[in-house]
Amino acid sequence: MLILVVGNASIANASWFSSNLTTRQTQTLYNPKETPQTAAPSPQDVSSKSGPRVVGSSIFSRNVNKALDLLQRKAPKSWGIVTANLATISEVSSGSGAVVRFRTFLLSSTSASGDSNWVASIIVHDAFHVQQYREGRAYTGAQAEAEALAVQREALIALRATQWLSVLDQAYRSRYWEVPYSSRGW
Repeated sequence: MLILVVGNASIANASWFSSNLTTRQTQTLYNPKETPQTAAPSPQDVSSKSGPRVVGSSIFSRNVNKALDLLQRKAPKSWGIVTANLATISEVSSGSGAVVRFRTFLLSSTSASGDSNWVASIIVHDAFHVQQYREGRAYTGAQAEAEALAVQREALIALRATQWLSVLDQAYRSRYWEVPYSSRGW
């Protein structure tokens, strides 16, 4: 079994990465200073209506699939952002974040075990970062986070989970995106 390490986050069962990425690519999965490239999706990049593939433990998979089901049923616009931009959601021990080039969301088992509405909203948030990248726009930094939080807010409203909206405002003020991946507990 391959264990892929991105910062201090590891992906167990990462056979997709081992079969689809070169050694050089696995060494440069995340580079926030890289210049985004605009590219039309190739035929294999077109998402199916079933949503992204979920890779992780049975508990992780159950929690993530429950969140995805909520999006599909209650928040069609947000579901569209997810299906258009995420190919895979993979479990990591810590250090959640998007690997934009590979349309992958690394989600910690801790974050995935929270309220399903919140989990759904963070999936949308990181799917939007992939969209920003695919459109050739900035996908890191204060402005990119403000845009992703606005999309996350829309998802929470559609899910009727407005109890989480104040958390978004607090999160933005904390500048969480500046926390190194190795120090993230989420």
